[in-house]
Amino acid sequence: MNSDNLDYLLDYWILLVGKELERIGNIALEPLGVTYRQAQVIGALTVFGEMSQTKLAERVQVEPSSVVRLVDRMERDGWIIRQQSPTDRRVKLLQLTDQVKPIWTEVVNAGMITRDRAVKGISQTRLNALNKTLSDIYKNLAEDDGSGLL
Repeated sequence: MNSDNLDYLLDYWILLVGKELERIGNIALEPLGVTYRQAQVIGALTVFGEMSQTKLAERVQVEPSSVVRLVDRMERDGWIIRQQSPTDRRVKLLQLTDQVKPIWTEVVNAGMITRDRAVKGISQTRLNALNKTLSDIYKNLAEDDGSGLL
């Protein structure tokens, strides 16, 4: 493999696809007044329920400092509330407000439009294989503590 040819670099393509999904997702969500990152937060809190900012950062794979700014904006806009954890006074738990819950269906629809655009012309067999492959890659990397890299 020629190291100058990006066509064969798996991480290059995964990163590129992720950035394009975010870009197209932002376009699809714009009429709703929601960003891609906000949709991720809404989705995580809808699916998994109340959680701490730290857990949210893990769920949406965003740096904790970025989540703080994102949650601050969403709280200011009345979409999220922070409540004291009953078991740990240092922890604030995040919840969606009733104001944001009705748009979840529209967010999901925008996500499906983006997904349909992304997979246009790709057979279900190839999509199943891709999903399995990416899942296996994720598991391999998530299990690796990085000690073999040094």
